[in-house]
Amino acid sequence: MSPQVELGSAGGRPEQSRLPHIIGSGDPAVLHSLAAELACDPEVTVRGHHGSAEEPTLLLIDMTAAHAELLRRAHPAVTIEVDAPLEPYS
Repeated sequence: MSPQVELGSAGGRPEQSRLPHIIGSGDPAVLHSLAAELACDPEVTVRGHHGSAEEPTLLLIDMTAAHAELLRRAHPAVTIEVDAPLEPYS
């Protein structure tokens, strides 16, 4: 008997876990446009933003690492990083 695989909305591929990401840009208009695009994307969860809704300074998004990589390639004007606790240098 083969193991049961949970399928997500990603075209029949196994569901990957979503991780919190931070998206930033020096241009608030770019982030505003991207926030509107991501709000319609069923493969991400928009957790919030810093700054005003019209001129955000950061977007807080839950998505898979693969989806983050696709966004990096499609939007080279933004910086996308996993939202992880900072660790001091030893």
